[in-house]
Amino acid sequence: MRRLSFLIAIIGIFSLCFYTFFSVPLEISDQKQIKYLLDNQKVLIKGKVVRENVYEDRIILTLNNNLSLSCEFCIPPYKNNNITAIAIYDNFYKNFEIKELK
Repeated sequence: MRRLSFLIAIIGIFSLCFYTFFSVPLEISDQKQIKYLLDNQKVLIKGKVVRENVYEDRIILTLNNNLSLSCEFCIPPYKNNNITAIAIYDNFYKNFEIKELK
């Protein structure tokens, strides 16, 4: 009985990991779509960087569609470049935090 419970738990954990890793991000294009997002939802953001603020541990990128991205491991400069980012919506800071998937 213990082996069966253990096997079911392992299958459940792997299925949740598989679902999380291979889920399709929701594409957003402006600030109005933010209110429909859930916390920790994966999103796809495209736009041209109009402003970049470099801090000690992160970079805040502001896109031409008024979306802000927070990136910890980015190497500047990104200003005036078109970017596509897969990000996780974080409601606490009311911005997007880029998580590297590789």
